Amino acid sequence: MIRLGMKNLFAVAVVCLLFAFMEETSAAEKIRVGVVSPAPGLSAPWIAKETGGFAKHGLDADVILLTGSPRLAQSLIAGDVHHALVGAAAVMRARMRGAEVVILGAAANVSSQKLVVNPKSGIRHFSISQNGRAYSWHTNTFPVPRELIETHSANMHMILADTEIESQLKSIRPGNMVHLKGLLVEVTSKEGFRWKSSLTRADTGGGACELILVESLYVW
Repeated sequence: MIRLGMKNLFAVAVVCLLFAFMEETSAAEKIRVGVVSPAPGLSAPWIAKETGGFAKHGLDADVILLTGSPRLAQSLIAGDVHHALVGAAAVMRARMRGAEVVILGAAANVSSQKLVVNPKSGIRHFSISQNGRAYSWHTNTFPVPRELIETHSANMHMILADTEIESQLKSIRPGNMVHLKGLLVEVTSKEGFRWKSSLTRADTGGGACELILVESLYVW
């Protein structure tokens, strides 16, 4: 049995209170959240701060308005903010240039992007078809130069790195935007089968397809 005198008991109580205080203060993680616009659709961080949503989950958040998606994306990369509500295009450009940024979610479940063209552009007469592994396009009038179509459209065959990427790939629907990252590969078999990826965007016809090992996939 351990007996404590009043002085020792008081010391123990002080130590317990000190640890309790340290635990309480360390629980609130300080974060900075950047928001690109005061638009109602992007108001979630301010609502979370004012209603105590951040504090409820142990976060002491500063919500900062930084207009301009490229500027906010740069602040995110630099570490000036920890999280950001920002235009996806700026983040995707940064990602494709090697920045370690990740899209965790979206403020809406549908794309706000719209394609607006002149009624006489000819784009309505542009068709794309897939037959087995073969991809083709056809137009009677060229709304853009032929070379632009050939270098900006592709038939990609996917080898998926894991089941999570497979699930993401199967979730893609018409209208989604997709960013892929991986390796162009060559596949061979013991039986002599050989399938080699194209390594240029300027080729057309047989053998012009890309064969890509998908290591990461972002859909929005």
